[in-house]
Amino acid sequence: MTRRNALDFDVAVVGAGPAGSVSAKEIAAAGYKVLLLEEHDVVGQPVHCSGLISPRTLEATGLDNDIVLNSIKGAVVYTPMGNTITVGGNRTHALVIDRALMDEGLARKAQEAGAVLALRSRLASMQRSDDGVRLHVQRGSEKAEQKIDVRLVIGADGSHSAVAKGMGTGQSEESIVAVGGEISMQSQHDDMVEVYVQPDLAPGWFGWTIPLGTDVSRIGIGSDEQGRNPRRLLEGLMESHEHLRDSSVLRLQGGVIPVAPLRQIAEPRAMLVGDAAGQVKPTSGGGIHTSILSAKICADVAIEALERGALGEEAAARYRTEWMRTVGLELYRGRLLRHMLAQLTPVETEQLLQLFTLKEVCEVMAAQGDIDFPVHLFSHLFRPAVVFRVLRALPLRLWPRLAWLLVQWYRKVSNHQPGLQ
Repeated sequence: MTRRNALDFDVAVVGAGPAGSVSAKEIAAAGYKVLLLEEHDVVGQPVHCSGLISPRTLEATGLDNDIVLNSIKGAVVYTPMGNTITVGGNRTHALVIDRALMDEGLARKAQEAGAVLALRSRLASMQRSDDGVRLHVQRGSEKAEQKIDVRLVIGADGSHSAVAKGMGTGQSEESIVAVGGEISMQSQHDDMVEVYVQPDLAPGWFGWTIPLGTDVSRIGIGSDEQGRNPRRLLEGLMESHEHLRDSSVLRLQGGVIPVAPLRQIAEPRAMLVGDAAGQVKPTSGGGIHTSILSAKICADVAIEALERGALGEEAAARYRTEWMRTVGLELYRGRLLRHMLAQLTPVETEQLLQLFTLKEVCEVMAAQGDIDFPVHLFSHLFRPAVVFRVLRALPLRLWPRLAWLLVQWYRKVSNHQPGLQ
């Protein structure tokens, strides 16, 4: 790749994960010159994701079922008091995918649409002006610097985004330190994930295992306490559960999960998408679905701005507005919900989780449970018959506490404009 003229490309997309590749594909398909920068030797490596998506998300990628490793029908939840609760099990709610194959497939689609993929290319710095953006890119093992001029830059380069740094927007104010990987374990439940809601093992977050349909399962754990060592947390999780104790760790990868979207996801001639923008579900840490939705919004705004030659504040404001309307409100409400649940004691959390054993709640979960829009479930749980049954099951001493938390959540959702940080 050599510099060809004053403006080498219309758009540079930094990061060839799902958000970056989808953005690049959509803009290239509209006829614009797009450069897709990826700092690693190959797309999709190293893997930082548990690879659990909905059937809806697979359809949105346009990829074949070849990337699917297993189907998931529900979850076995390990509670703070050491009990287990089975949720779902009636239909396929999620798919376990080969995340590397997904990333490769999406990057290939971007190339087929006309985008130029540059591997081993890391954005070192950038300067924006009224005329465009100059990127300083380090390429290859020698890290030779190349200057590339573009009209617009899109940052899809993860939670430690170089584009966000160049924009001066910083990082997500809330994050989870986590570790994930694979272990040799014959799962007890071939079509069920295991979720460990046990604050002594995973303070402020949870642990999980995901069966691959073989004698290998994915495993992970995280915490919102930044001083925690997630590898030590994983050791504690495996030691505390007999069926995990004798498993061999095959692969581990640490990372940071942003769980608070950035307020400023766009500036003149620069936009952020995916983890770089904190576009992750605050209740689960899942980000593939929200990244793909956000990438398509970002691309639509970028295409219109390129057509009009108006890449300034108007385009940035439109992206912020459209994203908030389509995706952001769900994440904002999810963040408030996470804050509310974090105030519960382990005993209160146990009592709340036991509600998922009630017939009325299980029926709502089976019909309305959606991993892409988890907050929507709560609106269905407020049906009179369900509320009456829940109140009968809850200890009386928990009523005032839960009512106060719900009122606080409702007030914030109803009355506040969601400035997300």
